[in-house]
Amino acid sequence: MTFLHPDRTAEMQVIDSAGDRLRVHFPNGDWAVSGLVIRGPQSTSSAPALPQRRLLARPDFLHKPPASAVAGKPLELVLHVRGANPAAIRLHYRALNQQESFHTIEGGPSFTIPADQISARFDLLYYFEVLNAERTGWFYPDPATSTPYFVVETKSK
Repeated sequence: MTFLHPDRTAEMQVIDSAGDRLRVHFPNGDWAVSGLVIRGPQSTSSAPALPQRRLLARPDFLHKPPASAVAGKPLELVLHVRGANPAAIRLHYRALNQQESFHTIEGGPSFTIPADQISARFDLLYYFEVLNAERTGWFYPDPATSTPYFVVETKSK
């Protein structure tokens, strides 16, 4: 078996099998794995090569989260990107309720969440996705350095 790591390295490990089950041993402590490639003992093919991608410098983001939102009124959010010319900016948002699905608006730098999607029952959770011309990109806030979303308190009218 091959562990595929987020930094694009790979690590081989022999795994145990019994009947129809595989026993994969993950290391103790912190770890990050992007995928697993599992080959049977009779397999002669190797794992496909990972496509190479160019890592671009993270741009600077400027965004001021609102102090609150009013239920039933549209909410405008703005994200400025410095140091990159984004091909697309997406706003992902939903009520702070795990049973709700995310909504996505593509555009920017200014976004308006419709009034009917802001409820007094739940606060609002959102984050941005910024794509470059190579269709890779960044999330803001950066999940590697902070909580990966913003939460805005929702108030009644």
